[in-house]
Amino acid sequence: MTNITIYLDLLLLFSLNTTSTDFNLVMPNNEKIQEQLLESDYQEEAIYYYLINNFKTVSEIYATQFFEWDTNTLCTYTQDFENSIQYSIYECGESGSNLKVTFPKMQKENLMKWVEKIHAVYEMEENSNVWKEKNTRYEPEFLEPGCYYEILETENSMSVQIYCGC
Repeated sequence: MTNITIYLDLLLLFSLNTTSTDFNLVMPNNEKIQEQLLESDYQEEAIYYYLINNFKTVSEIYATQFFEWDTNTLCTYTQDFENSIQYSIYECGESGSNLKVTFPKMQKENLMKWVEKIHAVYEMEENSNVWKEKNTRYEPEFLEPGCYYEILETENSMSVQIYCGC
């Protein structure tokens, strides 16, 4: 009887540990994304290409806004992808771009590796970004222009908020 109890306890413990962090993030194919960025008429963002390469869209683009000076070009929108992934971008200002991508809960280390890999799409020189703030911020070591990433966790999801600019 005790073996069955131990087995059931282990099974319960295993299921509790895996259900909240079992989402596996596919690592970006940076070469493919770089090719897509070069071929694009409208310069989409690398994370958007990553998402359309790896996940099905489950919504049309919504929450849209157009540039004041170009009412035919979107500067803000949101789109949903399978697995409860959501992509939102805001580029309406003149100071750079802000975006947020939300994923299901996963191991933080996997998301950190993903951030490093997606950041590498834009690297022209040696990477000057480092992890700060208990591994929640990936940003240039010194205050300088570049891309700043912040990992935000909730009970059921993990988001990466990104600001790129001056």
